[in-house]
Amino acid sequence: MPSVNVRGPLRLTDQALVAVVLARAAAAAAGRGATVADLLVGLAEEPDGVAGRVLQGTEAAVVRLRTHPPSPRLPALEIALRWAADDVADRPLGTADLLAAAVEVGGSELADLLAAVDGTEVADRVDDLPPRPGPGRAARLAAAWGDRLGPGAETLGQRPPGDPEPHLTAAAGRVVAHARAAGGGALDLVLAVAASARPGDGARDLLFPGEPPPGDDDLPDVDRLLIAAERLAPDVPEPDLAAVVEAAIATTRSPASAADLVRAAVLVGGPSVPALLTAARHP
Repeated sequence: MPSVNVRGPLRLTDQALVAVVLARAAAAAAGRGATVADLLVGLAEEPDGVAGRVLQGTEAAVVRLRTHPPSPRLPALEIALRWAADDVADRPLGTADLLAAAVEVGGSELADLLAAVDGTEVADRVDDLPPRPGPGRAARLAAAWGDRLGPGAETLGQRPPGDPEPHLTAAAGRVVAHARAAGGGALDLVLAVAASARPGDGARDLLFPGEPPPGDDDLPDVDRLLIAAERLAPDVPEPDLAAVVEAAIATTRSPASAADLVRAAVLVGGPSVPALLTAARHP
């Protein structure tokens, strides 16, 4: 699993890891250590994460920032990583975490540099970041799934199309990678399946058996599940994500589908997933 050695292993989403690699490579090519300015450039150049989407339209300023001599007083990239890690518990760091940390740590030095390259909008875009997870399961679920795998949804351990996840269909591999990036367990997996399911999918029929797709006046399925998940008691045990994936693979013909993941989430044990599905069916 991707990691960066900052006070021990630090988990990064696939997109955050790419941004850090881009930042370090650019700094190394210039013969210096990476700073928070390099991190900003890396986040802008990584197109698939939350930060890359937020920073769309700032490409000209990013090009100028990449070539402008950095101030020797700019904080190092690693300081931003430590700052972001101190603000996050029990989930991987995403690009939104890194963008917020880069601007916060960079402070007036980074602001002056951005002003020098006519790029103050780059830092201003931090205000456009979606809410990041707060403490507690309900807050984390709401932040992770409020946009329903829209543009910028991040992954952890997503394998390339030519090298798919062993024993999982491509669709199942994607929802598992999204659930890993959310830093949760079986509830996140069920929400990821619901967020990606389409009418006629076997997984949707398992989540909402016998129900027609939601109409214009109905809550989307994933919103119903999310509301139900937020209402669950915080001490209700939740099956581990890896255990659910292993159960799906062990109990079905390979490759396991998203529907198989839902069945495994119900079977692995614990009351959380059955309680979630019951509550969502009977709001």
